[in-house]
Order: sequence, then C-alpha cells, then structure tokens
Amino acid sequence: MIKGLGQRGIVIEPPSPSGLVEVRLPLGKAKVPLEAIGSKGYSGQQAASRPIRLSRTIDEVGSELNLIGCNAAEAARRLDQYVGDAFLVGLPTVRIIHGKGSGILRKTVAELLQDHPLVENFRVADYLEGGIGVTIVELYPHGVPMGGAA
Repeated sequence: MIKGLGQRGIVIEPPSPSGLVEVRLPLGKAKVPLEAIGSKGYSGQQAASRPIRLSRTIDEVGSELNLIGCNAAEAARRLDQYVGDAFLVGLPTVRIIHGKGSGILRKTVAELLQDHPLVENFRVADYLEGGIGVTIVELYPHGVPMGGAA
C-alpha cells in the first residue's frame, strides 16, 4: 500500500541507493520512496481525496512546467501528471509557467492544485520569480502524511 495515496501495488525491485523502490500499480509502474510503502495490512490513510496518476518511472523531472500554448484541458492533464512525477522524484517546490494572458490557464492551474492530495501549498510567484504568469507549488515531503497532518 502506498501511504496516503490509497494505491495498492507490488514492489518489483529492491530500494535504489536514493531510497526509491519500483512498484507495479494498476496504471503502470512508479518509483516511490521506501518510507511511503506500507504493508498489506496498513491501517493509515487508505484513500486520497481524489485519484492520483502514478504511471511513469522517470528519474529526471525538471523543476518547472511550461503550459503556455496549452488549452485548459491539455494544461490540466499535463499539470496533474507533472505534479505526480515531481512528487515521486522528491522535488519540494516546482514552478508552473502559465503566462498572464486572459487568466484561463492560471485559473485552471489553481483549480487543479486546490484539492490535489500531493500539494501542500501554492501561490502566485512574486515579481522576481515571474509574477502573475507563474505559480509556485510546494509538494508534501516524502514521509509526511498527506492531508495536512504531520
């Protein structure tokens, strides 16, 4: 059981030197921190507030995602996948570049992040970070129960 995500899987590789284990999930494979794995009888938080996509096993995820040029549906899909990937590789903070424009992408980003179970906090970037065209996202650290309780 992946703690806090309500996802069951099978560990298929021993932990890497960085502490990640590869898990086979119904949606594919994912690399997950060892401390996020619970036993079959794990009685902690069993379900996330909504499903999380964990379908890739990539080691290199950049610290920012550029959504400029996407429509709202494509931006939401890409952002959801990116947040999951960033969490899995242990990025504490990421930048989402959505531009200023009419504000549709900024609103889409905020709506998706508002209830995302991997997102601890997010805010509009300050002037030196990119201003209203960028959203800064803080992800829950590995080993911290998601949903706000420490």
